[in-house]
Amino acid sequence: MRPVLPAELSDDLPIDRAVRGGHAADRLGYAFAAGYGAALSALVPGVPPHTSLCATEEGGAQVVKVDPRAPGVTLTEMPPPPFALEIGHAEVRLDTMVSPEAVLPGDGYDAYLKPFRTVEDVHVHGARLGWMLGLEIAGKARAARLDAAWRAASTPVL
Repeated sequence: MRPVLPAELSDDLPIDRAVRGGHAADRLGYAFAAGYGAALSALVPGVPPHTSLCATEEGGAQVVKVDPRAPGVTLTEMPPPPFALEIGHAEVRLDTMVSPEAVLPGDGYDAYLKPFRTVEDVHVHGARLGWMLGLEIAGKARAARLDAAWRAASTPVL
C-alpha cells in the first residue's frame, strides 16, 4: 500500500480539504485558515467560504448567519494575534434584526460552540500536517537541486 499525497485527496470530506489547503499554503497562518474553514464546513454543512464563527453570551447562546456587508453590521479591525499574523481579525457589532431563517437550529453553545473546539482542533491539525508535508517535499526537492548543482560543479573536466 502506497501513501496518499494531499493532491490525491478528494474535496468530499472537510478533513481532506483541510489537509489539501494546508499543503497548498505557503505559511502556517494560511494553513490555519484552511483548517478553520474546513472545520466550519464540517460543523455547518453548506457554509460559504470565508465564514467565521462568532459568539456572545449576552442574551443567550444562539448562532446566526449574518452577511458582513448587510446594513447594521459593523466590523472593527483588531490587531492580529501572535499565532496567525496573516489572518485578519475583527470585532463584529450587530445593530440589526436577524430574520428567524438566519438562526441556526438548536442551542448555540451545545450544538456549535462546544463541539467546534474539538472539530477545529482536528481540522487545524490536519491542515498543519499538510503544511508540514509540503515543507518536507519542498525541502527534498531543494536538496535534490542543490545536490545536482554540487555534482555538476564538482565533476572534473578532462
